[in-house]
Amino acid sequence: MSFRQQGDGFTGRLTVAVTNDGAVDVARLEILLILPVQVRPAGDDWNGCAVRPDATQTALVCTVPGPQAQSSSTVQFTFVAVDKPVPLDDPIGLGNHYMQVSQVPPLNGQVTINDPETIIPITVP
Repeated sequence: MSFRQQGDGFTGRLTVAVTNDGAVDVARLEILLILPVQVRPAGDDWNGCAVRPDATQTALVCTVPGPQAQSSSTVQFTFVAVDKPVPLDDPIGLGNHYMQVSQVPPLNGQVTINDPETIIPITVP
């Protein structure tokens, strides 16, 4: 996720891409985004998402359409931050920047999600 300065704050965008290598369509996915507390959702791309209350981080849960068999799907998210979202001494790779992906039931066939969790690198000018 790359942020850029805008006015007194920062704006950023994150694209999540999910590939379905299997033979069964995935109807819906749940994406959990754990981000620094300074980062908040912005814009119109947050339908199907909820903010999980937490004073130490921003936890967002989004239910989105899944990819069909042998295809990929992408979801874009827009964020704002009033304060710089990363401490100066740790520009990327903090433990509080990660994403988990899981399939929402019903599970129409056997499904394996490899590497369902990944760190979200955050860069700020």
